[in-house]
Amino acid sequence: MQAIQTRYLAPTNTLGARIKAWAQAGSVTIPYPYWLSGQAGHRAAALALSDKYGWTDQYLGGQLPNGDYVFVADHNLSRE
Repeated sequence: MQAIQTRYLAPTNTLGARIKAWAQAGSVTIPYPYWLSGQAGHRAAALALSDKYGWTDQYLGGQLPNGDYVFVADHNLSRE
């Protein structure tokens, strides 16, 4: 099991706002989902990473003191 950490990336002169999700296996960066709020946007990034690697668990998460979010798999639940 790998924890997934996410971080908001502010817009730059050439890129819009994004959320990066990473774990030991690798990372993905998604455009900021403005239609979602707070943790839901970070969960979307975590799920994008889990989809990339075929992980099908449900994730529980929360915010870290530095503003990042972390998500861990709950093997008792599935997304199906």
